[in-house]
Amino acid sequence: MVLDNKGVALIVVVFAMMLMAVLGWTLVNLQSTDFDSSLRNFDSERALGLAEAGAQWAVFQLKTDSGWRTDSAHGYGSGYAQHNFSPGEYRLNCLDGSGADIGKVIVTSTGYIPSVASPRVRREVKITVTLGTFSESMQIKNLLNWTGAAAYSVNVRGNITAPNYEADGNGTYNEVGIDYSSTVPLKPPSTSPSNTRTVGSGSFPSISMADYETRAGSNVWNRTTKITTPSNINVQAVNRIRITANGFFANPAPAGGWSNVIIRNRRDQTSGMGAKWANRNWGYISSRINNNVAEVTFLDGTVNMFGSDVWTTSNQVEMGRRFTGNINNNDIWYIKGDVVLDAITDDVNLDDTSVVSEGDIVIKGATSNTVESNIDAGDYPSLATNDGNIFSDDEPSGGSQASKRNKRQFAGLIYTQNGDVSFNYIRGTALMGENVTLKGSIDLRYDDDLLDLTGFVTSSSQIVWQEQ
Repeated sequence: MVLDNKGVALIVVVFAMMLMAVLGWTLVNLQSTDFDSSLRNFDSERALGLAEAGAQWAVFQLKTDSGWRTDSAHGYGSGYAQHNFSPGEYRLNCLDGSGADIGKVIVTSTGYIPSVASPRVRREVKITVTLGTFSESMQIKNLLNWTGAAAYSVNVRGNITAPNYEADGNGTYNEVGIDYSSTVPLKPPSTSPSNTRTVGSGSFPSISMADYETRAGSNVWNRTTKITTPSNINVQAVNRIRITANGFFANPAPAGGWSNVIIRNRRDQTSGMGAKWANRNWGYISSRINNNVAEVTFLDGTVNMFGSDVWTTSNQVEMGRRFTGNINNNDIWYIKGDVVLDAITDDVNLDDTSVVSEGDIVIKGATSNTVESNIDAGDYPSLATNDGNIFSDDEPSGGSQASKRNKRQFAGLIYTQNGDVSFNYIRGTALMGENVTLKGSIDLRYDDDLLDLTGFVTSSSQIVWQEQ
């Protein structure tokens, strides 16, 4: 029997074509599946980005207004906020926690690709926010040292929370009845027996410096170069020197002129606040000669630039901002540097004006001049800084303990997130810091109307997400 070669060949060709078709279909199917998988992964990441953007927006709202929620009272009748961004949308709700989350705020934000109405992919972010509270006259991260105040009149009419209390300087903290007492008679003392004295850590709010810088608007002070090493220093008088530093004194001048700028010698930068801000280490620009040269005058009468107080060209110098006299209705001054409230020259009256600084805030003047901060609306603190210290170690002069207290009056919060607070006499509302040191007579009167502040929220919130 002779086979038809043409017939066999036809069968082979048909079989090969069927095989190639199957392989081609399989390959196309695999590529399509791979493409769909890649697209879904890409969309998933984009949806997560949208969800996180919504959560960040909600946190910003809480920093601006800690009472903000997505409820009908705040204009969200549907119970959520929704925004459109290419390539999709996010929807979020911000509500008070319940159950184990009572006292916290829960933000749930969901990102949708391409839309809420017809999502191809969605991802969810959930944030638990513990809002910082301003319910205490003093809230301290580490140590309240009131050894220097214990022998004077002390009245803290408000609650205090601190891990450690010290009142006798012996280095042993929290001695009941000496350093602190949570029962009447309270220590530190209060004329309100219902006030509490707690050994522990409270909910310490963090400050949004970016928010305050934005709110300050044109009242922002900054220098591109704030630190330099002089090429020459010439002593002009016992209390005045002339500094030469290339381009360091270039305009523009700050509001009010160059006399509102201080120059500080950094030689004692790490030697503690007392040495760092000793009167021999700072003065104000009394005369700007040109871009390179200025004269600095020292205000304290004990400074002697012809003696051991002399500055040399081996010392770095740093610019800061000086306030003295009346500063009225400026809302916020945001200072990118150190601040001196100069009570040597004159009274300092911060009338409806808050000072927020990226450096130290220092009150200088063992004089009878007054430093006073009046905050009528409780939107802003009196004095605040993120990493700097707030230091008022000069004892006001003249009169009774009450008279000296009244020379350091602050109606609003005095706050540093990571620095220390130190006051020698004060009449105020609330103090918050890493460590707080008190000397002389102290009168704090908690007022919740003055502590309903914007720009604060705790920073310990944890973000967790799950894909839906």
